[in-house]
Amino acid sequence: MLFIFPKNFTSSPIPSFSALPSLSTSSNFSPTKFPYLDTVWDFFHTFIRPPAAAVLAFGVSAGLGAEWRWAAALLAGGIALTSHGAKASTRRRRQHHPRTLFQWALSIGEDLLAVWLTWFTTAHPILAIVLVALLVILCFYLIFKLFHFLRRSLQTL
Repeated sequence: MLFIFPKNFTSSPIPSFSALPSLSTSSNFSPTKFPYLDTVWDFFHTFIRPPAAAVLAFGVSAGLGAEWRWAAALLAGGIALTSHGAKASTRRRRQHHPRTLFQWALSIGEDLLAVWLTWFTTAHPILAIVLVALLVILCFYLIFKLFHFLRRSLQTL
């Protein structure tokens, strides 16, 4: 087995529901490898990922009070929007890079990082929280730098 899941991990009793993450991951693999198609893909996912994260967090926190459930939903949606914005901006920036091999390597690196983070979260949840906080800080830094790039690009027009 490639991954060892925690003992309290249970899969869904509905097989089609269990297959959805695999289908989603495999459908995300191809469009992100081609310039400009990944921009369209990211545009649509801007309206999918943050709300999905908020709904997931709201559902997972069912045992908490209503105010904590809403706080979890807002936090998860905000983090998803921040990370998606950094990812989409980085993809848009790399389209100016002339080497296609570099773009493919960066995209495959993103895919491998997503798989590793999924495993890491299930194996080490407390460390994953720390890692997410560090990645959110990195996202804010990238967005800040990319806005400077955008400002310089617009000034040359």
